[in-house]
Order: sequence, then structure tokens, then C-alpha cells
Amino acid sequence: MRDVTVLQWSVVIVASLVGAVWDARKGRIPNWLTLPTASLGLAYMALNDGLYGLGDSAGAWFALALPYIVLFVMARGGAGDAKMMGAVGAWLGLQPGLIVLVSVGAAGAVFALARMLAHGRRRMLLGNMWASLYVHMVALCGGPAGGGSVKDVPDEPRAAQATEGTVPYGVPIFLGVCLGAILVHVWTQLL
Repeated sequence: MRDVTVLQWSVVIVASLVGAVWDARKGRIPNWLTLPTASLGLAYMALNDGLYGLGDSAGAWFALALPYIVLFVMARGGAGDAKMMGAVGAWLGLQPGLIVLVSVGAAGAVFALARMLAHGRRRMLLGNMWASLYVHMVALCGGPAGGGSVKDVPDEPRAAQATEGTVPYGVPIFLGVCLGAILVHVWTQLL
């Protein structure tokens, strides 16, 4: 596994923290955060590792954004989540990025479960959690095959979800990035 510098981890942790705070307060992760972060990650990797670094960065951007793009298209998740995960991938590269992707998925499941129990909205939030787990499993298995299993939600319940039942996924992204940083550090120390 490639080494990830303190600068790279610092950028993704700070960017995901800003995204988490913004998402918790405003209900979205802004483009002014995600797009420059991704662009700078691509440039950083290209400057440090040439074409290999640029390819690794671009591949990780796509791999980490893909589950959230699928969630956005099929289950009306947030596009900011996809752009934030892409930016994280652009800075970390593919191998560490995939560890972070799994960590974010786990953090999202725990966060959704905690919100479900706290708000008593079990059925709606359980559906959101299953949709999130489904998208992560599809991504890990290699593609969107069988994507018709995620049900489209009628417009009226979607409006209610937007205000009270959805998970501001910026928070699990931040928690997953922190967990991923620990796991990658431990993994590299063991090898």
C-alpha cells in the first residue's frame, strides 16, 4: 500500500470536518468545498507521483464517488456526498481510499442506526440505512447490476425525509475518514 502523508490526511480530515459541520447545519455539502479539494488532490498526486499518481488519484476519485452517485441517482441521496467522497479519493489514492470507503459505510450504518433509535423514525431510517448498505455492496461487488431493487420514494414522503428523517451524511463521512486514517496507519505499521 502506498504511503499517505500527513499533509494528505490533514487535508481530507479538515475538508470532511468542514463538510460535516456544513451538512449538519445546512443539509448539504457545498461545491466550494468539494470541487477545489478534488482538483488540488489530483494536482498534488500528479506533482508527487507523475502520471501514476494522477491515474491513482483519478481512479480513487471515481471509485469512492461511485456508490454515492448510484445512491444519488437511484435513491435520491445527496450529490455533495459523492463529490466529497471523490475529493477524499483524489487525495488518498485507490488502496487507502477503499479502506476509507468501507469505514465511511460502517460509520454511516452506525450513525443511521443511532438516529433511528433517537428519533423513533424506525421504518424510514431503516430504509435509508438499507439503501446505503445496498449501494456499498453493489460498489464493492463491481457495479450497479440489479439496481432496480432500490425503490423510488414518492414525492410527499421525500419532502418529509429531507427535513427530519435523512442522515446528514457529511457526519459519517468525517467519522469514516478518521476511522480510515487509523486503519490505514495500523495496516501500514503491520506490513
